[in-house]
Amino acid sequence: MKPIVSLELFDALDIRVGTILSISDQSNDSIQLELQFDGFTRLFSLDWESLRPDVHELLGKQAIAVLNIPGRTREESGRVLEIGRSEQWMPILVVPEYPIPEGARVE
Repeated sequence: MKPIVSLELFDALDIRVGTILSISDQSNDSIQLELQFDGFTRLFSLDWESLRPDVHELLGKQAIAVLNIPGRTREESGRVLEIGRSEQWMPILVVPEYPIPEGARVE
């Protein structure tokens, strides 16, 4: 288990819900997701290609992302929340239980 962080640190994170607009295959078994938030979009890279063959079925679904942390590449900021990749399981996205407005903040 990781150490406990302060509530101030958690509150500093900009965690929001976005809708997946596009999915692009990149080099080195990675994909790039474009998510639409309230009035803006962001790109996120994931190392999923070899672990999840059905990745394009995620198009149009919602996902949760942390927007104000470093991304996986220099060109990106933020990360999509995912489960399973570090354990080498088929990765899945952290998603809201029901569809909600784009840009909704996670608290």
